[in-house]
Amino acid sequence: MADSCEVRLMVRRDASPLMTNFIKKNNLAEYITYSQSPNHPVREICELIVGLVTDYDNMYISRFDKKEDYNEFYELRQSIKTILVENK
Repeated sequence: MADSCEVRLMVRRDASPLMTNFIKKNNLAEYITYSQSPNHPVREICELIVGLVTDYDNMYISRFDKKEDYNEFYELRQSIKTILVENK
């Protein structure tokens, strides 16, 4: 699957050193996270993407400049109920 992706990102896991070595040796990821679960590796990847496609500093500052817009977004986001499904 990694061969067909434009940008390949890997969440690092200390428990998989052979897989990580394989990914590095075969150039199958452009980026391997510093963080691992549960320490927010997906957030790290999202922040990286935002930083690559936009002006990160201005994007972050705009959260405070347009506080009403951000508060509306935040309230809407928080109103969505997450449903957890457990496989047994």
